[in-house]
Amino acid sequence: KTSSGERPIAESTFPPTTAPTSAKQGKFQKELFSDYEILLHSAQSSALSWLADVDNIPNLSNDRLKQRFALATLYYSTNGETAWKSQLNFLTDMHECEWNDGTSGTVLGVAFCDENGMVT
Repeated sequence: KTSSGERPIAESTFPPTTAPTSAKQGKFQKELFSDYEILLHSAQSSALSWLADVDNIPNLSNDRLKQRFALATLYYSTNGETAWKSQLNFLTDMHECEWNDGTSGTVLGVAFCDENGMVT
């Protein structure tokens, strides 16, 4: 309690957020995360960095941007870079509907896309 008998207001205990490292990353962060912050060292932060700094697809629609982000987040959250036996074309310049093993049997990776190229 303070000298006046009131309880002090607790400071936020949220972890620090990632500051954008480039204008492109700042734009994507604003588009993808208008309602909450990206936590430092999270799969979402890794996916955002990949989209902004590595991915080479120009002029993505907002839907495709969000789709690539969601799939990249899946990849990073499941440790795809080390735990997956096959990378399944994830995080390549290929369309997200081609992020799979390319077989006609049991498909690993993205299995279904609609006629608009959106994962279903």
